[in-house]
Amino acid sequence: MSRRTSAPKVGGQALSDGVLMRAGEVWAVARLDGSLEMGRLPANRWVAVPLLRVLTGLGPALVRGLKAMGASGRNRTLPRRVRWALPLFLAAPLLLNAALSRFLGASTVWGWQTGLTAVLMVGVQLAALRVVMPGAMWRFHGAEHKAVAAYEQGIDLDDIDAVLGTSRVHDRCGTNVVAVLIAGCLLPLPSSGVLSVVTFLVVFAGSVEIVSLAARRPKAFLSRVVLAGGHFLQRYVTTAEPTREEQAVGVKALQTCLAMLAAERMAETALDELEAA
Repeated sequence: MSRRTSAPKVGGQALSDGVLMRAGEVWAVARLDGSLEMGRLPANRWVAVPLLRVLTGLGPALVRGLKAMGASGRNRTLPRRVRWALPLFLAAPLLLNAALSRFLGASTVWGWQTGLTAVLMVGVQLAALRVVMPGAMWRFHGAEHKAVAAYEQGIDLDDIDAVLGTSRVHDRCGTNVVAVLIAGCLLPLPSSGVLSVVTFLVVFAGSVEIVSLAARRPKAFLSRVVLAGGHFLQRYVTTAEPTREEQAVGVKALQTCLAMLAAERMAETALDELEAA
């Protein structure tokens, strides 16, 4: 019997000129110029442990995403301001919380002050990203969501028009985590010095777990509450309707991942048959 039989959970990341898709541990990058890259992420040994699986899986995924963001197709280099936008976006909450802790001289700064600051900060960050990042990136974000939605709904991925007809708002999008993370900043948690980094990472991992749980039961009342903020941001800020060509790029990245997984499973099945003989 094959070692893996369940359908893989798929997801991805928008690039300025294409889409990075992940399915299980494999990844593929398809770009508008026709170039294609593929590979594997390292296996996460903590995948069954809540919170820890988020923190241990974040590094490899982030590195892979930054590498894909740092180079445009055909080895064209993106402007430095674009390549630094995502790292600064991720680092800003840690730096801000550390600064607040030092300035206020208190052991607990995660409260309404930080919550209000987080709301303002995220608003500024998103506005800055909309200005800095190319408009195509937001359309590719929509293309990524539509390709994933089509796959999950059993729609033929070769039918680009049908894929375009799906929603660009997705329950598992990282944008949903932003809204939950802001709410987490309202908690009066200890946060000073190095502890501020630890606190943020725990709250971040918890936010990811909460969103993941809500995405499994999106019609439940509490799930709708958890996902509402992220859905709003996706609809009006972080995604846009892709063109047919951009959607085809998103589909190509996903189909490449699925083909890689299918090939691996065929090889595993053949190995299982040899072992059983």
